[in-house]
Amino acid sequence: WHPPAFCKINELTRRSLSDDGVRLAVYCRWVGQYCRSRPADDGFSADRSLAFSRSSDRFQRWLLEHPHLGPPVIAWRDRGAIPLKAKVLAVVMMAASLSIIVFYVASGWVLPMVVGLIMAAAVAYLVTHPNA
Repeated sequence: WHPPAFCKINELTRRSLSDDGVRLAVYCRWVGQYCRSRPADDGFSADRSLAFSRSSDRFQRWLLEHPHLGPPVIAWRDRGAIPLKAKVLAVVMMAASLSIIVFYVASGWVLPMVVGLIMAAAVAYLVTHPNA
């Protein structure tokens, strides 16, 4: 299958859109990290930043050499490692969220069970990865 001619974009346009996506992802990361409206999961952010960095060599170099963002990205890229602080924070926040669902939101057992199973899978994923 080949896209129609009007759907094709040239390399310069694709690179420009990709660079804009990189900037948007980094800005969202900074807002999430510094506003603390939600906990920043360094493992997920490192994975996302590493994936976006492949669109721009300049951005990849900047990201890997950054004093704050670089080490988690390098640890994730090389060993699949997630910082222990991020793991603990994620587990604590999931436990708090589940307790709020159990005591204040759910009227039965189905919603807490489904949410608990999803969170258990997420915790298993976090725990099985090495610490950064």
